[in-house]
Amino acid sequence: MRWIPFAMVRIAAVFAVGIVVALYFSDLLSSGEATVFLIVLALGYFPVRWFLRNQSALAVTAGILGLGVVLLAGYKNVELRNESLRQNALIRNTDSIRSYQLQLLSIPERRERSHRVTGRVVAIQSPAGWRVADGKVMVYLAGSVQQRLDYGDVLLVKGQPELVAGPQNPNEFDYRRFLALRNVFHQHVVSEGEWMLTKRSGNHGVMYWSCRTKAWTTETIERYVKSPREQAVVKALVVGATDGIDDGLRQAFVAGGAMHVLAVSGLHVGILYSILLFCMRPLDRGARGKWMIAGVSLGVLWSYAFVTGLSPSVLRAVTMFSFLALATPLRRSTAIYNTLAASAFLLLIYDPFLILSVGFQLSYAAVFGIVLLHRPLYNLWEPKNSWLDRLWQITCISLAAQLATAPLTLYYFHQFPVYFLVANVFVIPGAFLILVGGIGLLAISSVSGLATLFGLALEGVAYAMNALLFQIEQWPLSVIADIHLTLLQSVSLALITLGGFLLFKTRRFYWMVPVALMACLFSADSWRKAMRAERIGRFVVYRIPGQSAMEWVDGRQSHFLGDQIDGRKVSFHMAPHRLASGTRVIQGMSSGPMRPIGFFRLGGKHFFRINSRNALLPAAFKTDYLIVSHNAVDSLKGVIPFINFGQLILDSSNSLRYCDRLQREAQMLQKPCFVVLKEGAFTLNL
Repeated sequence: MRWIPFAMVRIAAVFAVGIVVALYFSDLLSSGEATVFLIVLALGYFPVRWFLRNQSALAVTAGILGLGVVLLAGYKNVELRNESLRQNALIRNTDSIRSYQLQLLSIPERRERSHRVTGRVVAIQSPAGWRVADGKVMVYLAGSVQQRLDYGDVLLVKGQPELVAGPQNPNEFDYRRFLALRNVFHQHVVSEGEWMLTKRSGNHGVMYWSCRTKAWTTETIERYVKSPREQAVVKALVVGATDGIDDGLRQAFVAGGAMHVLAVSGLHVGILYSILLFCMRPLDRGARGKWMIAGVSLGVLWSYAFVTGLSPSVLRAVTMFSFLALATPLRRSTAIYNTLAASAFLLLIYDPFLILSVGFQLSYAAVFGIVLLHRPLYNLWEPKNSWLDRLWQITCISLAAQLATAPLTLYYFHQFPVYFLVANVFVIPGAFLILVGGIGLLAISSVSGLATLFGLALEGVAYAMNALLFQIEQWPLSVIADIHLTLLQSVSLALITLGGFLLFKTRRFYWMVPVALMACLFSADSWRKAMRAERIGRFVVYRIPGQSAMEWVDGRQSHFLGDQIDGRKVSFHMAPHRLASGTRVIQGMSSGPMRPIGFFRLGGKHFFRINSRNALLPAAFKTDYLIVSHNAVDSLKGVIPFINFGQLILDSSNSLRYCDRLQREAQMLQKPCFVVLKEGAFTLNL
């Protein structure tokens, strides 16, 4: 495989490197320095071509200069797309905000106790009066929303949006960074009566009608598919609306390795594109026929994106397949890697933050894996029976996509579905039927009787799919969980997979060298991580509002003390730290979670915990740390005569008002105080 023909791959890869450098090393170059270097390299290209026009070094030198320009263009693009750097950016506002005008950028999405909607602040009211502002806010409208809200509507909202908080516990998911990559830096929980609709959307453009179409599509599916779980699956497959997916159903899809089905992305657009190619196969003759196929494909794909609300994941997939559709009439079918790279390059120009999007990475990894691995896997066996051939095709596609995305899924989701091949053999055809049937339901929705039959058929297919996945979830070892890969291990695993494929395809022994090197690197990092886990000694008081939760991590063992906490909170707040620490055994501390008081000694430090107002305190007791839970101490003045403590820790089971009062008391007593609700988890390395 020669590198020279893949010009677009080089350009897209270097552009992506420039973006990554800007995201992680933003202080490397100032805005002015980056601009100057970009101009110098761009202008230097022409003298180089002149002086080296008849020399063999021309191609290499010009290529280096050109790629340097691309690298710096990627670096600068991050700055240009970062809305926080704008003059009127809301994040740069230092005034207190009494109210603000919010222009909706989506239709409110139903949550358990609220409606979530993203909007753009266009003006703020401070003590000095109204002034123009600019910034996105994630708003949660508490209670029920009686009136219809559309894209572009303007709300008057009382109160001040808050900056999104960073992770409050060790290794917790960074929701602040997740939103920042979408240029959202604020959020606001708005009570009923604190907002009002002041202006209907005056610009009924493409996004407005796309959002209205998605709302109509969702309402149509809800009308004809009655069962809640089946309705949720149909909505997720057809329009990407996942608000009805409950935890049990989500976990079943995860266990079957079919979670990709619940997000409208490359799979769904790929199914639609395959159907189009099959239906228009008679036209695939000559240049005119190929252009007709490309034109119809582009029209249908972008119409589907319109129906799904032009969501980012669908736009990403449709852009990718649009490039593939245009490649055939342009006679670029042999350069599919360049085609994929060109689509990625275009998307990164529009939104450079996509480079860190898990969906973006998984989409391109899956398509790249299918292009690279599907045919070699399929050629291992050529069934004579047509049904076996179709089954083998699905199996090879699923295996190729899973191999390509495995390093990413292990790195981000820390688990591997063992029976993904079995599940996808049924899930992919099921997704095909639901997608086609859902589009058919929308087409005939005006004919109530026929639409009802379509709805029943869709419900049956979705029920069968759900039942199969719930059954697979019960199989032994359905999911290998608690896998923790470092970034270095994930990259090494991806390169091992790629090198192994090239070794298999070319039968050239020299590919064993990078494979062996990457395997050694993977093993060395695994050994380093294991040795570090054995030496870990850390005490953590987690921040879980309304709950008392503390843990001592000792090597690969974890000793937990606290309230009964539901699995969802454990998974979000505590499990990431356990996983990163290499914890394998979880035990309860000897003092027990419900006792009024508890005393323990860890790593030479003494801890005393008061959990109830009925606790009988010991006399003349000395401890390094006093932990108070559940508003258990009426006043520190009543504790001081009994317990001499070095530092006070107020865990997250206490109320905020109570914490404020005890913090003031601690200041008067000149005792350091750590308030978990305000400052995040308390961690102490022992």
